[in-house]
Amino acid sequence: VSFLTGLSPEHHGVVDNAIAEADLSDTIATRLQAVGWRTGIVGKLGNKMVDLPARPPGWDTYQVLQKHSDFGRDQSKVLANRAADFLRACVWDDVPCFLLVTPPSPHGPLPGPVECVGPWPTQPAGTSMSSDEWERRMSSLCGLNRLLDKVYRFLPPGGTMVFTNDN
Repeated sequence: VSFLTGLSPEHHGVVDNAIAEADLSDTIATRLQAVGWRTGIVGKLGNKMVDLPARPPGWDTYQVLQKHSDFGRDQSKVLANRAADFLRACVWDDVPCFLLVTPPSPHGPLPGPVECVGPWPTQPAGTSMSSDEWERRMSSLCGLNRLLDKVYRFLPPGGTMVFTNDN
């Protein structure tokens, strides 16, 4: 909510994972859309997305996951393809665009696509996850890397990619 609104939690009021409590009527998406940009979100809008009463304003393309596990191990491929389609259309239509790609990876137990297999880096000493969890995490990150690569390849000329995470 802070990223979307530019406000800190004490000003937007959401201090936990309850995205449904957020006022999303004035966000980066609504402001860019108001000046002619095409806006899109592909992935996770927030936790408990299923609790949102309606599609928030400001999004021309709104393809959000309802659960972290939507699309199973192909999730990163599905999100990458949706993002590429959005960016391809922006280039084709010659319009400025803002795309928010928000994969849940590497959260949760989902491994990445079947193409994402080791060998992986050695698990650091002192980590608390099992070797199976480590394998899933590395596979998930492989899928995320492939998603980012595809988004980068489809950026419009002069486009900018900003990478951030919540951990």
